[in-house]
Parts: sequence; C-alpha cells; structure tokens
Amino acid sequence: LFRILGTFLTPDRGVVTVHGLDVLREPREVQRLVACVMANERAINWRLSARENLRLHAALQGIAARAVSSRVQEAIAQVQLEAHAERPVGQLSTGLRQRVLIARALLAQPRVLLLDEPSRGLDPMAAHALRTLVREVFIGQLGCTVLLATHDGDEAFNWCDRVAILHKGQVVAADHAHTLAQRFGDALMGVWSTAPHHPAFDELVTRGLVHALHREPVVPADAAPDRRELWPCVRLEMPNGPAAAAEVLQLLAARGVPMSRFERLDASLAALIERAIAQGAIARGTAS
Repeated sequence: LFRILGTFLTPDRGVVTVHGLDVLREPREVQRLVACVMANERAINWRLSARENLRLHAALQGIAARAVSSRVQEAIAQVQLEAHAERPVGQLSTGLRQRVLIARALLAQPRVLLLDEPSRGLDPMAAHALRTLVREVFIGQLGCTVLLATHDGDEAFNWCDRVAILHKGQVVAADHAHTLAQRFGDALMGVWSTAPHHPAFDELVTRGLVHALHREPVVPADAAPDRRELWPCVRLEMPNGPAAAAEVLQLLAARGVPMSRFERLDASLAALIERAIAQGAIARGTAS
C-alpha cells in the first residue's frame, strides 16, 4: 500500500488519491507531496557518506544546484546528524541510518510522510528519539501528515492520533486511538498477589465480574534495575470496565487474598486486533 501511495508500484485495480491527486494519472504531482521511509531501504549507498547520499538524492529530486548544499545541511541539522555526516552510511548504526532516511525525506519538504515500521531494529531509546524527531520536525515544523505502518502496540496507540486495523487487505476498524482501545479492550486489571491460585479469583469468573483471568509471572514496569525478579500476577478481563473494579477489589479483600498492587493494564495490540477482526466478522454475518 505504501509503495502504491509513493508511486513505486501500480495498483491492479481501484483508485488511489493523495490530496485529491490520482497516483496513476498524476504521479509527478504526487511525488512532490509524498516522501517515503521504507523498511529494508536499498536506495541508500552504504559506501557514500551521509552527506554524499543526501546530495545525490537532492539532485535526483530536482532541487536546484545552488540550493543543494544549504538544503542538505539544513536536513542534517534537523535530524541531529552533524557529528556523523561525513561517515560512510555502512559504518552507521541502525538508528543513525534511519536518521539519514529521515533527512532524505526532509529534502523534499513533503506534505505526507510514509513510515514503514520506523522503529524496527532500534533499541527503546533510539526508537523514542526517532518518534520525537518525526513529531517535532515533520508534524510540528512542516505541518506534515504522517502515515505509519507498525506492529508495535505502544507505537500505534500511544504515538498515533488515529489507528486503522487492517486484516487481509480490509480495514476492520478505524478511529481515534483511545476510542479503539476502549471499544475493543475490556478493562484489563492486574492483581499482584502471592496467592495467584486463591479460589476467590475463580469466584470472580463464576459471579460474572470477570470473564477471563490469566495467571502469569511478570516484572513490574516500575521495578528498580536491581529488583527485576518476576512477580506473581493475575490479569483480569472485566466486561463491565472500570465500574466493576471496586466490586472486584472488595470481594478479593473480603476473601483475604493477599495483594500488593491492583492496577489497570493496557491491552496488547494483538488482543485488540483479534477482537476487532472478530467483531467485524460478526457484523458481516449479521448484515448478510
């Protein structure tokens, strides 16, 4: 889909427009609006330096020769690549190579930026820095629309304003990120207890307060570096949402369940996608 939007591939059927421009009939105009940062990018020459790569792509993009040097230097500064601009790209880390690709996209000053799994292969700090860079420069400074393809739940629901879930080429859900999380994610609560097999947990299911529970050892997200041991945790899926939390907590306390923490957890991206697909199938079956 991204390669079609970027005019690199021709669609077999259907119509694709970007800002009202048809990608088949008006590819040159679309190319002036859209920049792509794709996974497994092969258009960067690893033997050339980052600056040389950017100068080459500036020429390929038709940027006037007198403006190339200043435009390249501006892009290098925007992605904070000054200290590595003269190094061969093949010697750069994955995170720095991503910055070269982002800088190349900046050369075109696009209105739409397509990012294909931008944080894949990056450590958490590098991924966070890249997201911050995109938000501050492309969205904040250029007013650019960013379309992101990702399998990272945190990236999708905590970074994006809107999320679309695709399944076998079909959009099964699309809405604001927090709306989708509420729509397809029952309230997920975590009970940290030294007695995860206490019968009171099964009683919650019997009473209908919880429709599923999972016992699994996890490491608390806020655990100190020197305290990274696994803690016994029971994850509760609650069909009535946060409103049922007080009743659940009251029952567990009345039954004498030892608890050190009781807190809301975020549903995984996989769980949200599964529920969106299931509800889509139910809706189609009802319509038919």
